[in-house]
Amino acid sequence: MSLEEKVGQLFVIDVSSYSLTSGEKQKIKDFRPGGIMYFGSNLKDPEQIAEFSNQLQEAAAEKNKTKRIPLLIATDQEPGADVVRAPGTQLPSNMALGASSESISDVETAAHITGSELRAMGINQNFAPVVDVNTNPKNPVIGTRSFGDDPDQVSALASKQVAVFQGEENTIATAKHFPGHGDTSTDSHTNLPVIDRSREDLEKNDLPPFRAAIDAGVGVIMTAHIAVPSIDPTRAPATLSKPIISGLLRGELGFDGVVVTDALNMAGVQSQDPKKSVVVSALEAGVDQLLMPPSLQAARDSIIDAVHSGELSEERINQSVRRILKLKDRFNLFNSAPVDPAVAAQKVMTPENAEKAKEVSDRTITLLKNENDALPLNSKVKNVLVTGMDEDVNDDFAKSLEGQGVSVTVSGTRANPDANAIEKVVALAKSQDAVVALPGRLSHGDESAGQFELISQLQATGKPLIIAGVFTPYDAAYIADTPELLLTYSWARVSLDSLAKVIVGATRPTGTLPINIPSSVGPTTKAFSRGAGITYPATRG
Repeated sequence: MSLEEKVGQLFVIDVSSYSLTSGEKQKIKDFRPGGIMYFGSNLKDPEQIAEFSNQLQEAAAEKNKTKRIPLLIATDQEPGADVVRAPGTQLPSNMALGASSESISDVETAAHITGSELRAMGINQNFAPVVDVNTNPKNPVIGTRSFGDDPDQVSALASKQVAVFQGEENTIATAKHFPGHGDTSTDSHTNLPVIDRSREDLEKNDLPPFRAAIDAGVGVIMTAHIAVPSIDPTRAPATLSKPIISGLLRGELGFDGVVVTDALNMAGVQSQDPKKSVVVSALEAGVDQLLMPPSLQAARDSIIDAVHSGELSEERINQSVRRILKLKDRFNLFNSAPVDPAVAAQKVMTPENAEKAKEVSDRTITLLKNENDALPLNSKVKNVLVTGMDEDVNDDFAKSLEGQGVSVTVSGTRANPDANAIEKVVALAKSQDAVVALPGRLSHGDESAGQFELISQLQATGKPLIIAGVFTPYDAAYIADTPELLLTYSWARVSLDSLAKVIVGATRPTGTLPINIPSSVGPTTKAFSRGAGITYPATRG
């Protein structure tokens, strides 16, 4: 391979279309990337995705079919409503899976569904699982993408997901975000978070899931754009840190698979010294693959220039290329045939997978409080008001309740309803048999004050009031005194359907908290402890 061909293998690029345009074909010919990342803007339906994947692989092979090097085609197919990219069977979030009464087997089921559907569409790599241990309730970027805040549980669930993806489903797993993005209060998409944890705390909380993923044979680990001064006092982002990548991940943890950066167009890494090439710094740190640099041309040129100047050795490039090719060979990509779009249409979002997803989701709903015994709803309750801050979620949940034979009225509010909006909802509540409220963003202080006033006035009506936390479970800290409180950890429709079934008594809540929820008055006291969750018998089948 020429130097230019080897450097091309280091890049994972995005594409801007639903099918192979002449421009995209030329980009692949010119840069010969090692991988492609799909986003929602590339994905319409299983047949289209399968056909697009075939086109991309054919374009990558076109230059010299006797030296065909297949593409890694990846996407972020994390379970839950807020991250999933490709069409597929809808699943509850990772944190919901962590809450399940049968979490290990349900993670296994979810991974089989996701892996088989991705592979049918020609997607051979998933940028999952998230193995971050979410110990910071104010984490703006991980939250319910994590399995929970217990390192042992996260380790067990992450390693199970890796084993299923890479076993029967032959889909490359990617454990992220090393060395752990769970204790941040800053979003690395917009700034560089600093993790002020001791090395001892990192060993205890953040590193165990990565060790477990490595033990399970994970093919790829993705870096985080976070600074960890206890490992690298220079406060360089982990992506660019030799002590973190070469010293900790490669040396101490013994990982010799492929290391891929998080997206290099994120502010958390782009805010570094403009005089130094980010991609060259990442390679010097020990990274193998470079995900979506802002300028592909500039990134490639800077690496080639660094090799020619002696700043980077060609052997350093060879090390990464060998790892990438070894990964592709391990998962038999060199011998993979094109996928069949018609088969993809048959295998993705099947009724069988949908039924399995419902069964999994039903085990995730967590009941924290039922002081007034309002749950399940009395058979005399026929008319229910649904209110909440998100119009789409309100409408979806209304359909879920209607599917259980309940007559539903919807009256939504914004995140901070004014007096007129509150008055309207309360007036409607007085004419209903019960109210289900779906509040959110309750940690935002004055920006959510109207929701607290609405809840107070709804309680004053004397109507049964059920509060369901569907956005983040940490909102429970701010409504801990409400008599009836449920959590879903997800606003995916499958989770809302399960919530509706629990509320009417078609199923019983069996989920338990996979996190500690600190009190809203301070982090030293807990509003609810990990493992919390009560239940009641189902009242109807």
